Amino acid sequence: IGEVQLQTFRAMDGYWGNDEKTRVTIDDEGWVHTGDLGYLDDDDYLFLAGRTGDMIIRGGENVLPDEVEGVLYDHPSVLEAAVVGLPSEEWGERVAAAAVVRPGSGTSGDDLVAHARERLAPFKRPEFVHLMDELPRTSTGKLLRRDLIPMLDDLGI
Repeated sequence: IGEVQLQTFRAMDGYWGNDEKTRVTIDDEGWVHTGDLGYLDDDDYLFLAGRTGDMIIRGGENVLPDEVEGVLYDHPSVLEAAVVGLPSEEWGERVAAAAVVRPGSGTSGDDLVAHARERLAPFKRPEFVHLMDELPRTSTGKLLRRDLIPMLDDLGI
């Protein structure tokens, strides 16, 4: 998995009135750095795997939230899941999650941590899963990870 970059005559020339953002996004050779993570399969089809800004770096290891969320979604009680990196003096970032579970399922956050423990490498496992009634979203339904980070960090877990 790597960052998706593109170079074509139809690519953007830059951000209007924002030279700094343009310099960060378009390199000296004209490649546009999309901020998307992805990979090519054997037939050269592109599959997206997340965003560079969402990647968690724990102890020098890269953790993709989408991968951890996929494991949580494999649990039959999970309706929604979101994984974020929280600041950690020891590891740089630590893996934390929030989930919405089926009402009456009796599933706890500890149950979901145990579920992940069986399926993920140690550095990818969430340290905790906080159960919520709903995840923070925009009016169009997009997950607001930036709003979730302080919510989970304030728990002090």
